[in-house]
Amino acid sequence: MKVTELLNLDEIKLIRNAGLFEIRDICYNSRAVEKNDVFVAVNGFKTDGHHYISDALKKGASAVILENEAYIPHKEDVWIFSTEDARKALAAVSSLFYGNPAEKMFSIGVTGTNGKTSVTTYLYDYYFNFKGMTAGLTGTIKNIISGAEYPAKNTTLESKDLQALFFKMKKARVKYLICEVSSHALALKRIYGVQFDMALFTNLTRDHLDFHKSMERYYRSKKILFTQ
Repeated sequence: MKVTELLNLDEIKLIRNAGLFEIRDICYNSRAVEKNDVFVAVNGFKTDGHHYISDALKKGASAVILENEAYIPHKEDVWIFSTEDARKALAAVSSLFYGNPAEKMFSIGVTGTNGKTSVTTYLYDYYFNFKGMTAGLTGTIKNIISGAEYPAKNTTLESKDLQALFFKMKKARVKYLICEVSSHALALKRIYGVQFDMALFTNLTRDHLDFHKSMERYYRSKKILFTQ
């Protein structure tokens, strides 16, 4: 994908352009950056990605997406984009990079305090084992692509990793995509831009208030699955 294709996204705004290049990958971790990558400076739980822009540039990043324009690097031969929300930008850029793979499958998102894993597992078993259809599952315990299992790091992966998994599913000709969607993932925009064909809600009980701080905010996070 050419870097100029990023200009089509509403989530980012061009600050400075440079030489044309083919994007190799999208990175939110500066340690993974290689030449011709796009680095998205995401403010995480423990550290701020803006602090690692210089590291990303040293490793070969050819474009940077940032929220705080005070961190715009002096290096001239780098594309610079600004965004109001780096997490939304990461999701949008990643989806575009992988060709919006979720749109090519019938997608089902399941959220709720309890029962997400059971419901998504039942749905996967129904489509893959009972109906004999190609199916993919993203979940707490594991991710599955038509029988091939991959370890799961979080209930819902970071948006870039999730889009990479969707792309792998699309290449495997998966028809049914079943996603276990946590409230954290919804609040952190990890599935931003994914238009689910079906959304299921199991229940809402008092939990995760260390992150959401109130039941109202917890509820609003869950609601995103049905309104985005």
